Amino acid sequence: MNDKKSELTGADYLLLLFYVSGVTHDKFEPIEGRTRITKMMFLFKEEWFDRIHLSEISNPEQLQLFEAYNYGPFSNDVHEQLDLFTSIGFINEKKTKIKSNKDIDYDFALKSDYDNSEVNEIGWLDSDDGYEVTTYSLSKLGNEYVEKKIFPELGFHKQNVLTNLSDLKKQMNSTSINNILSYVYGKYPEYADLSALLPFSVEEVAE
Repeated sequence: MNDKKSELTGADYLLLLFYVSGVTHDKFEPIEGRTRITKMMFLFKEEWFDRIHLSEISNPEQLQLFEAYNYGPFSNDVHEQLDLFTSIGFINEKKTKIKSNKDIDYDFALKSDYDNSEVNEIGWLDSDDGYEVTTYSLSKLGNEYVEKKIFPELGFHKQNVLTNLSDLKKQMNSTSINNILSYVYGKYPEYADLSALLPFSVEEVAE
């Protein structure tokens, strides 16, 4: 019997989350903003990895690293992987304007400032013209990679993994950024110690 664990990494699971359906039930449903993506991967690591019993097929040490930063758990790994996937054509980017500040992409500002200086002011969020958010979606090339390279590693766990990742994506894509941060700050206060935002009221949005 071959009991060798899958070699899938956090980057592979990130691509799988772009592959599955979400609120719209459409495969490849886009994900809006790096904040949402980062917190989605954080909750995947903290809650869904064990819930789906992925330790049976993957090494948890291969998941992205997170640390407390200005807007809760931050992962330079996630940002670097998004940059890589967009640069090689696995993920498409589309910038859009939103009028409401409920889905501000807080983490986007940290992308360039992370290694240079502390970002304790959020005045950059104020705009008379609204707010710009980047939406990310899996490309045709990314789809081919997922189906040819990642699916075989899932084996008979494939359907269970895709179903659960779809449920996670649906929850995260249907919840405002502030409510996501509210849940994360409330359940994981150790990641909110350095927050540049005032404390949120806790709302159970991810259970």
